[in-house]
Amino acid sequence: MLRWWPLLVVLAALAPPAPAGAVPVVEAPAAELLALAAARDLIEVTGAEAALEASAMRSFDRQLDELRAVRPELGDGARQEAFRAIFQDELRRSLPEVLDAMARLWAMSFSAEEIGRLAAFYRTPLGRKVLRRMPAIMVRAQTVGAAWGAGVGERAVRRFDARLRDEGS
Repeated sequence: MLRWWPLLVVLAALAPPAPAGAVPVVEAPAAELLALAAARDLIEVTGAEAALEASAMRSFDRQLDELRAVRPELGDGARQEAFRAIFQDELRRSLPEVLDAMARLWAMSFSAEEIGRLAAFYRTPLGRKVLRRMPAIMVRAQTVGAAWGAGVGERAVRRFDARLRDEGS
């Protein structure tokens, strides 16, 4: 379940003492380190890295027309594909940084045990099913949310316009 925590414990036990006169390093408490290791495991189990990359690339592809308006030298064809490849390379190089930040967020919000239980759930048949279906559900939920938000906005504008009329503006 928590594949990394034994390694952290062993490494901490084997670490040599600081030399005399050395500036002390403030280390995270063991509970925080365990939670961070558990969070990294959760991120791995959920496939967050692949999902994040796929989402970023879909966003890139959707925004490419807007980008070409600002950077016409991108053109079409080979230059555009070259830029897409460079973008994807930069994205992949920076994924460890963002995944580490995500792990820290999980570790600050949940204990190692709680994160471990989440990871254990995602390893079950139901958890794997949730992971498989979640992307499509989220896309549909965004569509539902956008339609709902548009309706709220339209109704609010109509009510505001009616209020202005009633006030004689």
